[in-house]
Amino acid sequence: MDSSLPIDLSTASGVSQSKGFGSAREEHNNIDFDLLPRVIEGESKDVRYLGDGLVAIRLKPTVYSFTHNRCDVVPGSDRIRLETSKTFLDVLKRAGIEHAYQEVLLDQ
Repeated sequence: MDSSLPIDLSTASGVSQSKGFGSAREEHNNIDFDLLPRVIEGESKDVRYLGDGLVAIRLKPTVYSFTHNRCDVVPGSDRIRLETSKTFLDVLKRAGIEHAYQEVLLDQ
């Protein structure tokens, strides 16, 4: 699988805590996603453990149809889903709502 797909970074155990992680991009920029220990992989994402309670999540370019009960690969849909997630997370941050995500890396 292409290791340059977009990923996001999240705490493994729920709500983010201000633990002085700094920029997740700086701390984990040179890590090969495919070499990280797998936490779980499903139809839509692959979750890998970064250590220190953090995980990296690589979205897959898949779309699920509830109407037809099927999943298929749609090239580029991973990027669109990640950009949408970043938008929602920015809204939550501005509203002061805590969540588990530390950073969304769009330029990976």
